[in-house]
Amino acid sequence: MTELLDNARLGWQDFTDAGKYAALLAASLLFLWMTGRKKTHKTFLIYTAVTAVCCVLPPVAAGLMLYQTKFYDYQWIWSLVPMTAVIAYGAVCLLDDCWPGFRLSEWKRGVPVLILLLAVLLLSSGLGSNVPDGEEIQKRAAAESTLEQVQAEMQGGKICLWAPAEILEYAREKDASIELLYGRNMWDEWLNAYAYDTYSEELVSLYQWMEEAACPETRADIAAVAGVSDGRSAMKMATEKVDTAIKAGANCILLPGNLEESVVRGMEKKLSVRVVNIDGYYLLIA
Repeated sequence: MTELLDNARLGWQDFTDAGKYAALLAASLLFLWMTGRKKTHKTFLIYTAVTAVCCVLPPVAAGLMLYQTKFYDYQWIWSLVPMTAVIAYGAVCLLDDCWPGFRLSEWKRGVPVLILLLAVLLLSSGLGSNVPDGEEIQKRAAAESTLEQVQAEMQGGKICLWAPAEILEYAREKDASIELLYGRNMWDEWLNAYAYDTYSEELVSLYQWMEEAACPETRADIAAVAGVSDGRSAMKMATEKVDTAIKAGANCILLPGNLEESVVRGMEKKLSVRVVNIDGYYLLIA
């Protein structure tokens, strides 16, 4: 519940930073209320105001997020608020007050007004697409550079990729023909909101091992990091994971460069794979 409250508290700031819809909604409600327009659609406006307040207050917003089974991010609870309808209604009423005789049915006047309203809408928000920050741009550029080198090594052949999430999340954007051992819904749970299928324990284990190996603080002894207590060596564990991934269909594997080279070379001999150094990664081609 603490996590939900934090998401609700910080989500409001992120939501308002992404566009001006909330400000336009507040302005429309204030205008409609003060000009007496509320009498026409009183129930509709009261509902809008109440649901908007519920989305703003962190305790109530957390309850709404919990109701949505915690798959959704904060901004999705605003789907309960008819923001677009109220903003459009407020804009039409404002034009009607400022422009007597305005009728949408009269195309000579209606078309320019519709264009004006569309321009205001486009200038008021990113329409749901946030502008990436500098760190995001750098991550994307680094991932794309690595993927280009992977494609060059594969020489146009089919690619079924297993790699850290920092690479996988950009792979399909780079080239839709690249197949993945698992998708980003492995780590972004909200993408599974309407899905009942789950990954096998084997694939989940591969994902967990890869992310532990990719962690900057990880030591070369991956077996110790993974909590293995039966004495198996790092090379044996890594070899088992890579062998499992190959049997699952992966023919192109990016392992973090912080693995000891002796571990990777041992896998090269045991699994008969080709190893290439790429941008701080070991590329294993099966």
